[in-house]
Amino acid sequence: MDLPTCPSCGQSVLDDDAEDCPFCGASMSAKPAAKSPNASGAASATKASPRTEKPAPAAAGATATRERPQKAARTAAEKQPAKAESDDPFDVDHEAQQKAVPLRAEPSKGRRHKVVCPMCETTGYTARKAAGGLVRCANPKCLVPLFTAPPLAEEIESDEESAEPKPLLTPARLAIATAVVLAIAAVGIWKFVLTGDDPAANGPGPGPIVEMDPAPDNEPEQPQQPEAAPTQRTNPAPAAAAQLSAEEIRQKAFDLMYRASQEGDINRRPLSVRIAAEAYAELGNLEKAREHIDRLKIVVPSNIRYYFIAPLVDIAWASLGAGQRAEADKLLAVSWKLKDSIHQLGQDPWDAAVSLAALAVAFDHDRDASGLLRDRRRDDELEAGRLWTQLRQVRAGRTWDLDRAEQTAPVKPWSDPAAVAVVFEVVSHGRSDAALRWARSRDELSARVDCLAAWAEAVTRQSGDDGSSLEAVRAAVSELPAEARSLVLARLAHRQLALGRTSDAEASIAAVLEGLNGLSPPPPLSLPSTERLEGIKQLAEMIAPQPQDLERPKLAGLAHAEAARVLAGLGRAEDAALNLQKGLDFFAAVGPAKSAIELPSQQVQDRPRTEFMLQQVLALQSRDQASRAYNQYRDLVSRFQNLAAERLELTAAALARAAQAGLAEPVAKLVTKPEGQLDPALLSTDVPWSVVEALRAAGKADEAAALDKLLTDGKHRRPYEPAIRQFTEQLIRDGKVAEAARRITAAKLSRAARDRWILVVTGRLVKAGKTADAMRLLERLTDAELAPVRIEAWELTAGLAASAGRPQPVWEYLTRSSSLPAVEKVSACRGLAVALSSTPAQTASAR
Repeated sequence: MDLPTCPSCGQSVLDDDAEDCPFCGASMSAKPAAKSPNASGAASATKASPRTEKPAPAAAGATATRERPQKAARTAAEKQPAKAESDDPFDVDHEAQQKAVPLRAEPSKGRRHKVVCPMCETTGYTARKAAGGLVRCANPKCLVPLFTAPPLAEEIESDEESAEPKPLLTPARLAIATAVVLAIAAVGIWKFVLTGDDPAANGPGPGPIVEMDPAPDNEPEQPQQPEAAPTQRTNPAPAAAAQLSAEEIRQKAFDLMYRASQEGDINRRPLSVRIAAEAYAELGNLEKAREHIDRLKIVVPSNIRYYFIAPLVDIAWASLGAGQRAEADKLLAVSWKLKDSIHQLGQDPWDAAVSLAALAVAFDHDRDASGLLRDRRRDDELEAGRLWTQLRQVRAGRTWDLDRAEQTAPVKPWSDPAAVAVVFEVVSHGRSDAALRWARSRDELSARVDCLAAWAEAVTRQSGDDGSSLEAVRAAVSELPAEARSLVLARLAHRQLALGRTSDAEASIAAVLEGLNGLSPPPPLSLPSTERLEGIKQLAEMIAPQPQDLERPKLAGLAHAEAARVLAGLGRAEDAALNLQKGLDFFAAVGPAKSAIELPSQQVQDRPRTEFMLQQVLALQSRDQASRAYNQYRDLVSRFQNLAAERLELTAAALARAAQAGLAEPVAKLVTKPEGQLDPALLSTDVPWSVVEALRAAGKADEAAALDKLLTDGKHRRPYEPAIRQFTEQLIRDGKVAEAARRITAAKLSRAARDRWILVVTGRLVKAGKTADAMRLLERLTDAELAPVRIEAWELTAGLAASAGRPQPVWEYLTRSSSLPAVEKVSACRGLAVALSSTPAQTASAR
């Protein structure tokens, strides 16, 4: 299909209904009403006879117009009234799209500059003047037809782009070459024939180009400069980069981030632009942030309009911090219009929802924020949501240390991580009162306690070592039950201990023990043995406890477990072991032991036999009654199975955290039975193996060997996830980074578990001073599914290295690497720039 052609400038126009040419402004129908600087010239050219040997002046004018379409387009654009800025962030810039220069499928005069579409790889041709500007793909079926043409490698004279290629041998060049050859021949004849000089008299002739003749004996030997043969490509070792100051790297990181956000894969460019916009807004450069938001209007597809939310929210926070509440309120209203475009699954949609909800909380719109996050409590995203919340936590605190966040994480993971993420975000922007109100408004007690504990930790991280945190947290949790109050205060004490505020931690843990002093654990939840019919009858007549009945025993057990960690850190090992045991006693009231539910679980698999036994022991009269009794019995057994799994999960978490805190020996005794056998229930967890590692780290070699022998002799295998973590970390420790990357890629882990481990192990390498190994590991993780976590890892790696005073290796890699994707480069630059913009006091308090 032939495209419409402008009668004035000769450009092809994609829009069949276009009335005016987008390049020169002339009428596409050549109507007299269409005023154009070249309209009369075009009309004269049309009437001119094709036989005319000398072109008419009008035709010359038309030719000049064709040679300068971009200049004419700019002239027409300048005459148009300025377009009013829209408050709608997803108001796509259609004017910029119309100005895109269409590429032609075949080269022609004046259009010989080749451009390859980054989306569909279709080759198109245009004028050299279009290089570096917005162009349209020559493939009409291209999914992303608009892109920026690569700039020219060097400047070329304007009159060369329309010139036809000239032959290499012209008559003038041939004459000059002939004269040169004759002159050389004459000199040779005079030198070697007429003078009688022998070319062999001075020794052998020159050798290969890459070799150098030895220096004469009567001259001092000069240092020889090796010269590579023209046919060989050499890769000399890169010269050592100049050591730059932190401020120089910060400024250069900004510049590199700006350039990289405009490069790379067209499909990932929206993400690059968004990350750069967030970084600029976070550091107060709102002009650059808005510039990148304007760029988003051009590059972002319509199906991910929620990409505008995060940078707009960051600008709103900056406006709010500057006292411009009206401007921030306006940005909230604009962002809120985009909430329906947020996808249901994935980290980017999750982050957009949390960012928008946090800003809404700052403006007292808690109910709207709760509705926005209602869909973020999906069971299939719970594990991933906890990881994303930790990422928010380390960014808000500017520590970039996910490994540390893992070590100080709660014994029981957050039940509503998105709500907790809102707390971290709001407190980080200085709105602790709004965050406290949000935390108190949570409906479920467990979510309320999680949010209040997160609030206590965040406020403590920002406050000084003056003991004021305890009183503030006590007042905030005064309306909670004693178990819940004690758990929040225990988390406060743990954060204070991690910050090195020992005296504050001692005061807080004293308040915890005071609150727990009057609480006694309920009787353990035990089940009758179903080996006999009487036991089946007793189990069938039992009533499983309701979730609300188990909340307070769980909270009390968690409070004791958290207290045990703090007491161990304070050197009070006996008190710590005592509290750990009390915590396990409370957990025993939450569910039955795993061994007690195994036989009933097996029996319900045989329905006919179970129905018959129930009919006998319950004296049922019909098979229908027996069938209904079986259904009730099966549901009851399933409920106890879940409670047993929850008890085991809480017990294992408490023991593992206690072992890490320095209670390896007491935990080792709890893992083994009095008769020296391992607890079979704990063998399905990682507790025994983690205790072995903790004993070795504490210098208890004999105890570690004894427990390890029990595991080895019993042929017990470590669970898969911790086993692959241990194996890959050992590979990295041995310098086998490539093999470790291959094993991590092939590991059969959940996506959240794999991403978490990548972020943890790279952080450990950076903290150990092995930033180069961390970057090599990321370089080897080339699987496409790992692209999102690599983006996160580059930011954390760069931020952690910069905060530790070692940004130079990261900067050298960024400037030297040609294979690092642009979006990952943008992310790394963000980590460097933000970390180097933090004052030492801020960084210290964030830890």
